[in-house]
Amino acid sequence: MIVKHGLKQRYVAKEIGITPNYLSAILNGRKNMNADIAIRATKLFGEYRFITGN
Repeated sequence: MIVKHGLKQRYVAKEIGITPNYLSAILNGRKNMNADIAIRATKLFGEYRFITGN
């Protein structure tokens, strides 16, 4: 989803209020996204697919 939008992980992490390392862990399945982060990510991307990966 990040690549689709042409964004850098560092930018996305800053915009949703988490560290780039934490975002990387979420994207690689090592950490779970809590509801607060999911809501902020959805607002940033404007779509539900960021959360589901579909």
